[in-house]
Amino acid sequence: MSIKLTRLAFSKKFEYSSIASNRINANRDYFFQSNIRDKYQTKTVNENIEGYKQYVTVYSGSRPLSANPCIYLLMSLIMLGWLYRIIFVCSSRRVTYEFKKYLVN
Repeated sequence: MSIKLTRLAFSKKFEYSSIASNRINANRDYFFQSNIRDKYQTKTVNENIEGYKQYVTVYSGSRPLSANPCIYLLMSLIMLGWLYRIIFVCSSRRVTYEFKKYLVN
């Protein structure tokens, strides 16, 4: 039996050149200092990639029965969703990729 389903798990990592790092840190410090009256600052920055999804399931050819949403719904209605998930995980493989975005300026 060949595995047709692949569960992709992506992660993202941002790296900066020294010039870009200095500029970003200066902008971040300026923002936090200019908004000093905000007593609930978390001092975290969320770096997004547009269209990024952390988990994706892909298949080759026609959709296998273990990835059919109608079967999942039916199994969940009769309280067998746990069995469906076991079948889904056993009939697929997991691959992990890491995105690296290197910012120069």
